[in-house]
Amino acid sequence: NLEAAYNLGVLLMRNNRPEPALASLTDALRLRPTFAPAALQRGRLLTAMDRKDEALKAWRPLTAVNPAAWLQIARLELALGNESAARAAVREGIQRGGDKLREAALSDERLRPLVPSATRRS
Repeated sequence: NLEAAYNLGVLLMRNNRPEPALASLTDALRLRPTFAPAALQRGRLLTAMDRKDEALKAWRPLTAVNPAAWLQIARLELALGNESAARAAVREGIQRGGDKLREAALSDERLRPLVPSATRRS
């Protein structure tokens, strides 16, 4: 059952049991691949587990429903040493999310240098 797999995954995350949490969230997504709450939690969990490549793959589909996912992708790309990909993700996030995401990127000292100067405001 979708809700049971998702709820178990969240509960396991809260109890610091990342591997079984990941399995439960993955099960939820097998039942409904477009279930955004499970996808979001899975992305967060993979990021917290420092599984950057897997986290990137988890975050990418979320950009269609949540433009803020672009900023998480940018952080992961930076952590992987891919500055040009990080810069492109920040630019895409700002383009899709507008002022709210521009402000979020500017408030993150890791992302601030990647914000296109034409969109920076002092």
